[in-house]
Amino acid sequence: MLNQDFLVFTNGVDIVKRYNGTDVVNLSNLPSSGNTICKALGLLENHLLLFHTIEGGTTLPQRVRRSDTGDPAEWVTGNAGFDDLLDSEDFIVTAEPFGPYVIIYRERSINRMSFVGTSDRLFNFETTITGEGVISLDSVINLGDIHIIFGNTNFYEYTGGFSLRPVGDELFDLVFGQSGELNPSNKNRSLSIYVEELDEAWFFYPTGQSDSPDRVVRYNVSKRSWVIKRLTDKIVGFGFYQKDASLTWNDLEGSWIEQTFAWNSKQLLANAPTIQFCGESPLQVYEYDFVSVTDDGTDITYSLETKDFFDAHKDLR
Repeated sequence: MLNQDFLVFTNGVDIVKRYNGTDVVNLSNLPSSGNTICKALGLLENHLLLFHTIEGGTTLPQRVRRSDTGDPAEWVTGNAGFDDLLDSEDFIVTAEPFGPYVIIYRERSINRMSFVGTSDRLFNFETTITGEGVISLDSVINLGDIHIIFGNTNFYEYTGGFSLRPVGDELFDLVFGQSGELNPSNKNRSLSIYVEELDEAWFFYPTGQSDSPDRVVRYNVSKRSWVIKRLTDKIVGFGFYQKDASLTWNDLEGSWIEQTFAWNSKQLLANAPTIQFCGESPLQVYEYDFVSVTDDGTDITYSLETKDFFDAHKDLR
């Protein structure tokens, strides 16, 4: 946080926390005698930002609260204050930085927050998108110059302007349509991650009666293609780490010819990046294995779908 040794985080349920180097403590001087919760956090121009707050038990889903300039522990004096975005009734879901802006994602709209710095207006809020938003706190992948988002009717690429670029039209019937599999009651538990080694955006969501994500759709950013996968284990969280040790031939199953990866692949080496997933039940942390041909011991089924090919000079049977 700024030039200070500040690590601030929230789970959307408890009072906003910070790590002081030794312990996790409540963030000091918050409004309502410290009884302040928020759904998301952000930074802009030396201000710590709280989005969609609950202050003294009162839910304020359109509020953006800011700290004093350069002081994330001061929420009352100086330039500390708040703005309520009442131009639409939908709630703030999450927020992500984008160049000189903070993009505020709501249920059915998107706002662009920018710094003004005048005596009568510290920040400006501009509605850039109406009619579409995001479905969960973790449904935005920030790639710096582009955001890839899990919307209500499609997956989109967003570059901070006044339009969204749909990239998931092929998945509408599967995910979003009337017969789609996305669980509307638990869609707010959907997750998304970016896998650098594959240049893929992974979106996890619950299907049918599932409480937690049990399906992942993988979008290759450069190839603009999709892969759909059913998960053996339900996922409730994720993280990134690295392999402790290199794989040896004795660690692998089957013969040499059965292996599906390059012999000099970095995924076999110590310190190679890995993804950790938190399982719903049992409470288990899993490591995603880029080498294994099974999903937690379960065989993976595959199918390949292409467009229809028609040759006017041949008969169809």
